[in-house]
Amino acid sequence: MIQLPQLQESLLLANDRLVDRARRRARRFRLGLMTSAAVVSVGGAAVAGTALWGPVLGFEDGNRPSASSTPVPSAQTAVLGVLGVDQTAADRGPVAREALALLTRQYVGIRVSGVRILRASATGEALVLVPVAELAPVAPGARAGRDEVCVYARVRTGNAGGRCFDTDDVRRGAATSTEGPMAWGLVPNGVARVVVHTRGGGTVERDVERNAFTVDAAVVDPGTGLVDWLDAEGRAVTPEGDAPMRLPVEG
Repeated sequence: MIQLPQLQESLLLANDRLVDRARRRARRFRLGLMTSAAVVSVGGAAVAGTALWGPVLGFEDGNRPSASSTPVPSAQTAVLGVLGVDQTAADRGPVAREALALLTRQYVGIRVSGVRILRASATGEALVLVPVAELAPVAPGARAGRDEVCVYARVRTGNAGGRCFDTDDVRRGAATSTEGPMAWGLVPNGVARVVVHTRGGGTVERDVERNAFTVDAAVVDPGTGLVDWLDAEGRAVTPEGDAPMRLPVEG
């Protein structure tokens, strides 16, 4: 039986194919009949087409987030290099759409052009970065802020959760969380590897990809959750404020 999210995804993909087919036909027509001035127009249409990515936001009428066409702030790209590279087809794919469909109205001004897949494994684990202009929570005491980066985390079991941070959190090593069996963190530009302190006093190393890393939460030392940062040459990198990164895991 086709479930509603699967049906929604199928319809979106079918729509994308129809739009692409129509665009190719229009381009061939213009190139065949118009002058070089019209070719410039075709190029402009292609750029506009990229900006037309309009994923479904939220899942519940009256509780949907809003989108923003504003660019990702330079302060964020200066800390998270992944936001400074072009968005790819994978960044607009099913995993990203799944994340965006779970958001609610407290996410005001989702910068869809800044959505990035940080991790997507064959076993079902995924991290999706979603920049948002403002967090305006309804629940008392919930996090509020402007120019936040939110991370959707999905684990092998299919369970998912998320957290939001500002750039100071990333620089200080405070952009961490644990979702079920997966612990993860966001790190600033310049951090190439992390050393995770494990139960029993050992360590494991993990590569940083697209400013993020994941590790099996079961191996993390629950007493400290300590994570050291290394640059590409293996030299220690100190988080801003000098306090080390710690993963929030339970004993």
